[in-house]
Amino acid sequence: MQRSGVLYRVHLLRQHRHQGLGPYHSRLYAAYHRGDGLRQLFGAVKNINWNANRSPNCEKMCYNNGYPILGTRLGPGSASAAGTAPALDGHSICNDWMVFMKIEVYASNTHVSKKDMDGKVVVAVDTLRAATTIITALHNGCAQIIPVEDVEKAMELAANMQLNNAVLGGERNAKKLPGFDFGNSPLEYVPEAIADKTLILSTTNGTATIARAADAKRLYIGALINATALVEELVRLGEDFTILCSGTHGKFSTDDILTAGCFIHLIRQRKVPLELDDLGRVAEDLYNRAKKGVPKALQGSAHFERLMSLGLAQDLDYCLTQDITDVIPVFRDGRIVLQ
Repeated sequence: MQRSGVLYRVHLLRQHRHQGLGPYHSRLYAAYHRGDGLRQLFGAVKNINWNANRSPNCEKMCYNNGYPILGTRLGPGSASAAGTAPALDGHSICNDWMVFMKIEVYASNTHVSKKDMDGKVVVAVDTLRAATTIITALHNGCAQIIPVEDVEKAMELAANMQLNNAVLGGERNAKKLPGFDFGNSPLEYVPEAIADKTLILSTTNGTATIARAADAKRLYIGALINATALVEELVRLGEDFTILCSGTHGKFSTDDILTAGCFIHLIRQRKVPLELDDLGRVAEDLYNRAKKGVPKALQGSAHFERLMSLGLAQDLDYCLTQDITDVIPVFRDGRIVLQ
């Protein structure tokens, strides 16, 4: 558990005080046992006046000497908070504060290594189309999905598994691979074709993204079709996280960035205080500007137009529809399964 995540749960404790403190207090109490720094944090936080009005000068928490402390930025002429609040390692904590959930966004899987994602909470995004296909297959009863980067390895795995219920799916450059049972259209993965099957999947961009994030502490698969369900899970989890966009052939892809903006927008709607990197801010702005709908906003973008030219308009309509399902895929031990 990241310290910032623990502190965000303190924010939840405060935000939901009117509902009773049971589950939130329990989470904080569990954090209390994780180390001296958090014990001191708990000792200070439990004395906070929960009914105080939030000060506009309160800022995100900071770290000092390895311990999380809560800091304030006092405006001109404001009185110091020192002496008016519990102290942590000699530092003052104001009676009113806010902790931010930090979100970082990567434009493409080529910008990161497995080490960069190690130990993080990660959402892998490939809206057009691998992430949407994965979500749809699981929604329609697929037992598990094994993502594989290399086509030959995918075929070898299917042959060696010796399972009657194993099927191959995938594409290169948006076209179905020879010898594969399915391509990468989510519309192919209907219940009668995929229920109770193991899908071995290899795609141009999406499975490479999952491979880059394989060592993440938690790895979710996200797209527009499961946006609200995924956001509710991330808010419940209450930790900082990374949105790893797949991009297209190593380049920025507008559809993935817009999806990242959708997640950020939905989290902000839930009154969660956020700290965004520059790309996160751009993503949120892009989504908020898509007033005429996501498909309209993507017209003219390279990946969108490529799929349109291949006659995949139905795929685009489906992939760009928000909240079709509440399925949340997670990657565990080399396989993607339901949360």
